[in-house]
Amino acid sequence: MDLNSNGARAIAALIVVNAGLFVSHHSFTACSHSPSVRAEVMAARAEACKARTQAHVAAFEARLQARAAAREMIKARVQMSQEAQRAAAMAPTASAAARAHTTIHDYVQCLLNSGVRSVVSGS
Repeated sequence: MDLNSNGARAIAALIVVNAGLFVSHHSFTACSHSPSVRAEVMAARAEACKARTQAHVAAFEARLQARAAAREMIKARVQMSQEAQRAAAMAPTASAAARAHTTIHDYVQCLLNSGVRSVVSGS
């Protein structure tokens, strides 16, 4: 290949231009930013870290509140069960329901008997 030809010179020029572009875009001096740029980058990182930390704390507090609510729900369920058992123990039995006044005659008889008791007792 003839290095003095126009094609060879064009290829050499393109290689030099590409090398220059590569060096300008991937320069090692670009990594050493000024102090103000470094401060801005660190501030942005600190804000992101702070936001992540706040999200973690909020999630932890939400889990704690959910556990507390579950404990309260279990306590309420146990208390309702205990109150239902107490109410069932204090409720009148089926025999008391059988003593209910089913007819007018039973009701009048009950009134008369209670009136006789109160007269006999002296009230």
